[in-house]
Amino acid sequence: MKRFDLALMAHSVIASWVFLTAVLPGQRACGEEPSFTVMAANLSGENGVYGESAHRILQGLKPDIVALQEWVLSKESHREFVDRTLGAEFLYCVELESSDGIPNGIISRWPILASGEWRDPIVLNRDYAWATIDLPGPRKLHVVSVHLKSGEETYAKLGRWRQAETLIRYIRRAKWSPSDYLVIAGDFNVVGRNEKAMLLLGQLVSTERQPVDQNGDKTTNIPRTQTYD
Repeated sequence: MKRFDLALMAHSVIASWVFLTAVLPGQRACGEEPSFTVMAANLSGENGVYGESAHRILQGLKPDIVALQEWVLSKESHREFVDRTLGAEFLYCVELESSDGIPNGIISRWPILASGEWRDPIVLNRDYAWATIDLPGPRKLHVVSVHLKSGEETYAKLGRWRQAETLIRYIRRAKWSPSDYLVIAGDFNVVGRNEKAMLLLGQLVSTERQPVDQNGDKTTNIPRTQTYD
């Protein structure tokens, strides 16, 4: 399985993103490798819902695939949000359980072949959302949208480690093809890249592509002091 760890988040009006370059067979042009973009976004804003700033950020970045966290809406449905923001041709999935107060979700330019959610053992108001996407060509893309426990305390770090451990078990049980792509994207809430949760996930996916801002800063929370993503 060709694996990428896309640890990104767009928070409030500050966005981080990266381009994942993958060869889509049969679509080479003039020697160039076509690419698709994946973005992780927590755009809930100060009032706890996705508002106009979320629309503008997504419209400006034009991602092919989005892994969303805290995808809470107040004035429109998720379908209406996707249509207005990226277009009616985009597909989506979102957690639907009544207990998922701040759900994770995924939006895709290409067909979603399967989707679901895996229970989070630590937090009660969201789970792990996943989707299998039918990319052009023989390889599928599996995206997992995650939102790990927040906090700098020891118990919070242990919680994130347990979440990462559980997530790896879920992915292995899914038995996805080793020739497919895998992206784990979201709001990791880690203090730094050396935190145990990230090191554990790094055994499953590559963490080489690390998000930076326009100044090359890898600390991605709003005050630029910690590597949340």
